[in-house]
Amino acid sequence: MSYTSSRDNNMQQYATKLDFSDYRKKFSTSIAICAELVRRYRWNPEIRTAALQILNQAGAAGRDKIAEIAALYHFVRDVVQFRGDVNDLETLQTPVYTLTMRSGDCDDKVTLLNALLEAVGYKTRFVTLSQNAAGAMSHIYSQVQLPDQSWLSLETVRPVPMGTEPENFTKRAIYAY
Repeated sequence: MSYTSSRDNNMQQYATKLDFSDYRKKFSTSIAICAELVRRYRWNPEIRTAALQILNQAGAAGRDKIAEIAALYHFVRDVVQFRGDVNDLETLQTPVYTLTMRSGDCDDKVTLLNALLEAVGYKTRFVTLSQNAAGAMSHIYSQVQLPDQSWLSLETVRPVPMGTEPENFTKRAIYAY
């Protein structure tokens, strides 16, 4: 497997280049990095401040968990624009970088969303999908645990309501961290 990694300390962006012939290793490495970014940045002061500001601006009452989740979800879905990775690079951005730039691809958007949700007390996980016959994972979205212990899907790249799961996939995997 070909692997290189770099970190730009000024912009806090990670870039990882993986051998695209082995999609399982590419995705498992990417998911592991995204999970580490959520764990590391959920207590970051910039992420916590942003989460609280988003909730305050939305008028989400602290006891209305669905309203809180919706405010953070709509921010990431609607304000953070989808932008593809660098050609031939799996680019994984920190939540602070994605928040600052207001752009990223599906893994960047869900990493930011999960860090924001976890910064205000929610448990999250990733769901990956394969949308081709070969079974190579090609998309990721978030799930948040509700007070009744059920999981709510949060698709951040399409303008769909909370709870909507992507269609037309051949394989699905859940990653808890």
